[in-house]
Amino acid sequence: MATSTYERDARLNTFRATAYPTNPANFYISLHSADPGATGASELSGNGYARVAVSVASGSWTAPATNGSVRQITNAGSVTFAAATGADWATATYCGIWDASTAGNFKRGSILAVAKTVQVGDILIFNIGDIVINES
Repeated sequence: MATSTYERDARLNTFRATAYPTNPANFYISLHSADPGATGASELSGNGYARVAVSVASGSWTAPATNGSVRQITNAGSVTFAAATGADWATATYCGIWDASTAGNFKRGSILAVAKTVQVGDILIFNIGDIVINES
């Protein structure tokens, strides 16, 4: 996952004696119709779409492990979006992580291995291990 401007600035600010932001109780997974870049652009909206909470509690994410040249964690439980209502959602090609259910700070984003088209009544589910957060 590409790290956001917010996340990079927060880490750099620790060298300036600026406290690193405390973790929220949940992080929120988002869907995007194009590369969210460093700011969380192109997030889906409307028709029943909402970010999905994933707790920061122990057991929600795997322990950090080495995969090639990076350290990574993955989701330890499934992440289920609500059903699309009223009209199909735009095709999701990226996912993101935020620190709030609406607005908030975009943490990072990643391209989906397979684009997801969510039609009315469909429910999008990321299975265990589908969301990978890398640090290199």
